[in-house]
Amino acid sequence: MNLVHLGNTDRFKCLQCGKCFSSDANLYTHRKTHTGERPFSCSICQKSFTTKSNMQTHEKIHLGIKSFSCDMCQKAFLDRGNLKKHKDRVHLDVKRHQCNMCLKWFQWEREVKEHMVVHTKEKRFSCEQCNKQFSWEYSYKMHLKTHSAENLHCCQICQKTYMTKQHLKRHMKSHVDKWNI
Repeated sequence: MNLVHLGNTDRFKCLQCGKCFSSDANLYTHRKTHTGERPFSCSICQKSFTTKSNMQTHEKIHLGIKSFSCDMCQKAFLDRGNLKKHKDRVHLDVKRHQCNMCLKWFQWEREVKEHMVVHTKEKRFSCEQCNKQFSWEYSYKMHLKTHSAENLHCCQICQKTYMTKQHLKRHMKSHVDKWNI
């Protein structure tokens, strides 16, 4: 008789953290989280994993293998989790969280929290070098690049620098227009 089906899950219990598992194999894999053992390495980037299946899933990223396709739009994904997120966001448009100020609906609670900046005008990010403040993390990160020359994109014609490749490309068009190239 299988003890797991009788409700006796203590048979496969981790002695370190008390977590219970449905099989000895699952408990064995779990124990690696405590020991730090990662015997499986990606043949491409050498990142290590506790299980062979996790390593194989990871290697699909390098190889561009997307085994899970959306039955509604045929877009492909690396794993079931990303496929489910896609379906929820794109096809089901599940929005369960509402802003209590403007009544706009959002899919995730964190989106409501980020959206609240629109109403509060709160400046959550502050540059330590010049004390300039920003409401949005993206704006803050873009600003930080102005203090670091290593992240700038340089025009090979006039040596002007830009924070993004897009800004440099737009600038390059001015040279093309100027010289009718």
